[in-house]
Amino acid sequence: MGRALIGGLLRQGTRPEQISVGESVPAARESLSRELGISATADNRAALADAAIVVVAVKPQDTQSVLEPLRDLLQRNRPTVLSVAAGIRVSALETWCGSGIPVVRAMPNRPALVGAGATGLYAPTHVDAAHRAAAQHVMEASGEVVWVPREDMLDAVTGISGSGPAYAFYFLEGLEEAARDLGFAAAMFASVVRMRSITTKLIIRRITSCSRRRSASLGYRFTTAS
Repeated sequence: MGRALIGGLLRQGTRPEQISVGESVPAARESLSRELGISATADNRAALADAAIVVVAVKPQDTQSVLEPLRDLLQRNRPTVLSVAAGIRVSALETWCGSGIPVVRAMPNRPALVGAGATGLYAPTHVDAAHRAAAQHVMEASGEVVWVPREDMLDAVTGISGSGPAYAFYFLEGLEEAARDLGFAAAMFASVVRMRSITTKLIIRRITSCSRRRSASLGYRFTTAS
């Protein structure tokens, strides 16, 4: 996810020299530097030295061990801390970062990897507009964002936007099976179904963005009575 966010930020116009990454795996570190042109180091303190926003994109079980050694640096620089570590609550992040650090949680979904994500964002009330805007800017590099008023709603975001793409693929699988039953050759129905599914999704997105009707009502407009 961290690499996806970096790629999105670069496409949006962030300069490579504005991004610095702490990465413990040598091969990943070399790949980031070579392919994206950013600074990547094994030293997290060096990566965060002048950071205005710190993105915590590590495995949930590693979050505490990564943040606690950086607490004094975070307290000195007071950056926005944006966590995409699944399931790690703001209260825990604030404890590990130290008091007064503005913490924002983000719950992106897998399509964020290709810039088509839907991310839920949450911040406690004491995090001000400037810090919220900084976090939103980063996450918009991977797709659309929505702020939720309660932290527990991020769990619902995970279920809806995180699992939602799976239903789209089940839908696509059903269309392919129907095309096969109607006699399409494998290569032909795969091409036709995928092209039509892309067109259909684009149409649905355009219509829903321009209409105030509920989804059930919009669906009815594309069907006829038997």
